Amino acid sequence: MNLLLTGDLHLRKTNPRFRRDDYLYSLTKKLKQIVIIANKYNAVLLIAGDIFDSPNVGYRVLNTVVSTFRKLNNKIYAVPGQHDMLNHRQDMSETPYRSLELALKGKFIDITGKSEVIAKNVQVYGASFGLEPNKNPSTKGFNILLAHIPVTKGEPPFFLTDALSAKQALRLYKNYQCIVTGDYHIPHITKLKSKRVLVNVGTIARNTVSQLEYNPHVTLLNTTTLNIKKIKLKVQPAEDVFNLDAALEQKEKGLTLDITGMSTLIKQGIGNEIDFEKIALSMAKSDNNINIKLLKQVLQEAKS
Repeated sequence: MNLLLTGDLHLRKTNPRFRRDDYLYSLTKKLKQIVIIANKYNAVLLIAGDIFDSPNVGYRVLNTVVSTFRKLNNKIYAVPGQHDMLNHRQDMSETPYRSLELALKGKFIDITGKSEVIAKNVQVYGASFGLEPNKNPSTKGFNILLAHIPVTKGEPPFFLTDALSAKQALRLYKNYQCIVTGDYHIPHITKLKSKRVLVNVGTIARNTVSQLEYNPHVTLLNTTTLNIKKIKLKVQPAEDVFNLDAALEQKEKGLTLDITGMSTLIKQGIGNEIDFEKIALSMAKSDNNINIKLLKQVLQEAKS
C-alpha cells in the first residue's frame, strides 16, 4: 500500500515576520496539493504532529482544514504535537485538533497511544508529543511508528537534549519497519539494508527568511517495496511572499531576535556548534542593546 507522509504543517492565519502574502491562503494551497497527491496515489495520509501552530488558531483555520481534508479518498492517521496541545496537555478536548477529529469522524484517526491495522499485515502505532512510543509492537507484519519526537539526521546538537539521531531511533525502536517522525523541521531519510526506514517529514511552511531556498515536500512510501519518493509542493518565489527589503533593512540596523524565528532555526539544525549561553554573556558585557532575557527564552522556546 502507499502512504503519504507529512507533518509540522503549523497552520495559522497570522503572518510570520517578513511574510507579506496571505499566509493561510498559501498554506491552504499546499494542503490542497497534499490531498490531490494522496488521492492520485491512492495513499493513506500519515501526519506526524503539529497540524496547527497553536490551539488558538481560530475557526477560519479549523474550517479550512476540515473542508480540505474532506476531499481525501482515504483515511488520515495522526498524532498531536506540542503546538496542537493546550499547555502541552495530553487532554485534547479543548483544541482544534479534537474538533478536526470530530468533524471528520471515521476519516481522521488520532492514533495516540494505540494501534490500528490499516491494510493487510500493515499496522500503525502512534505517540504524541510527551508520550513514550511503544518499543514492542504486539503485531507481526509491517509495523509503522508515527511519533512526534525530535530526530536529527546526525548527532543532535547540545541544546536539543531530548532529541535522537536517526540511527539511535532505529536502534531504540528496532521492531518497526518504518518510523515516521515530526518536530525537527529539517526533512531527512535514513534507509537501512535490513529494509527498515526512518522518515523525518520536515515542515511544509516557510516562515523565516532563512528558508528562502527551502523546498517543502511530502514523502510517498510503498510498504511492499519500501520505495520512497519525495514529491515537491509548488510554492511561490521567495521574493513574492517575503518582504526581502524589510528583512535586509532590519539586518543592517543590527542584530535582532524574535523567539519564533530563532526557535525555527534551532529546530532546523542551524548553528549546532553555537554556545548561546556564552553569546548572551558576551553581549551583556559589550552592552550592545541586545535583550539578554529574550536570548535565554530562545533556547527554552526551542525545546517546547
